[in-house]
Amino acid sequence: MKSFRNKYPGLSENQLLIKYKIWQREKETQRLLNEAEERKKYKDPFSKKNDSGEDGAYDGALDIDGSQGVVSDAVLVGASVNFLYANSGGLIKTAITDFEGRFNIPRSFGSGEIYINGGIDAVNGLPYRGGFRIDPPFFHQYRAITPLTHITSHIWTNTATRIPQEALTIVLDYLPEFFGIPTDNIDHSIFGKDHVRSTLEGLSGAKEIQAINTLIEIYSELISSLKANHSSELEGLKLQTYREIGDALLTKINGQETEKYFENIFKFHISGQKKNHDTCCTELINKASDIIKDSLDLGSSECTSNIQSINLAVKSEWTEKALIMTEDKGITRSDVWKDIENKKPEDLMDQINIPTV
Repeated sequence: MKSFRNKYPGLSENQLLIKYKIWQREKETQRLLNEAEERKKYKDPFSKKNDSGEDGAYDGALDIDGSQGVVSDAVLVGASVNFLYANSGGLIKTAITDFEGRFNIPRSFGSGEIYINGGIDAVNGLPYRGGFRIDPPFFHQYRAITPLTHITSHIWTNTATRIPQEALTIVLDYLPEFFGIPTDNIDHSIFGKDHVRSTLEGLSGAKEIQAINTLIEIYSELISSLKANHSSELEGLKLQTYREIGDALLTKINGQETEKYFENIFKFHISGQKKNHDTCCTELINKASDIIKDSLDLGSSECTSNIQSINLAVKSEWTEKALIMTEDKGITRSDVWKDIENKKPEDLMDQINIPTV
């Protein structure tokens, strides 16, 4: 890990090991994706020709057994769910999420990795930027793919936990200190469902999980926008920021860090920008965070409307401000905030589509 030690001179051996494992995992994922494209695995499953141009048959891409998962940011419609098969020479099978964010799981899928990208947020109508990665054993226990399960799968992969339930319990134990949101009444069944719909149905702890998922989204949107030099970089930087949030949680779980994440955000994220730009980004994050946390005192429907409205405000306007703020060398917290048009959730209530239950 010599190159990693040179690149991250301030990290401990355990932190370097985590980064090295992540790098290995991402390198293997990219290799599988590249090989799959070369082998043209995204083809008609009922094609009459095989890869050699000879008469072929159904390739098994629709070999589903009725089992389903769901992708929620809130619900992502039309997202690609890619099943990367281990030791298969680059085989990938892809499912597309329906209008409820649901997708079918191939019967033949066992080990490998699940990677999700694309799609449209059914609540705010915006394209999803970023990607989720889920370890199959974790996914088969908890079939809702969300920002939080993405990070919890990261904890599962990088700790000595024996079963996914152990990893989830550890994460729920540490989240109150990490994000400042209570998790003592969480029903674990939420992690197999869309957290927005679960909130509207009144499932215990669903409001809190929706709030945490949205906080992860807002942190990653604003921080990746601050890091970016151009909007084309946002998708990759958002996935990187997810990983950094997961690594920050790992340092807390491993007892390597005592400071609260939400009180010292840029200790855990290196933006590459000036201190005042980090401070301005923190201002936006804290404003959104306060609105989300205050919403938890409301009823299920009003809470959801507030949380999803601020999510829309951040993704439609605040991230753009974070992206361009670095053009102003002397910008201050008051400067960045006074130019934000949609400062309150109610400003955008009529632009979101809350599902009915």
